[in-house]
Amino acid sequence: MNFNEITVALEKRFPTLQIKCGSEFSKDYKPNQAIWLRNASSVPYTNKDTNPLSALDSGIYNNKNYDIDVYIKFNKWCNKKGWYASTEEYTLMLYKI
Repeated sequence: MNFNEITVALEKRFPTLQIKCGSEFSKDYKPNQAIWLRNASSVPYTNKDTNPLSALDSGIYNNKNYDIDVYIKFNKWCNKKGWYASTEEYTLMLYKI
């Protein structure tokens, strides 16, 4: 999926997620090169799995392991669409594979 297609897919799957162009987070990114998920620390993966997509700044961790429980699931969802998730720079960003 290209930048616009993945943005629509994210909006549909996670309607409360604030999806921004990576260039709004850092001038190191060109427009449409990366996606910044601005409020990922407050958006749950599912209604049953209430851990947020990115718990890095909230200190919320489950009793297993945050990375295995939520981040890996979300990353696999993104991988199916040709993108990968990264928590570098203490925020959740998506990059094209």
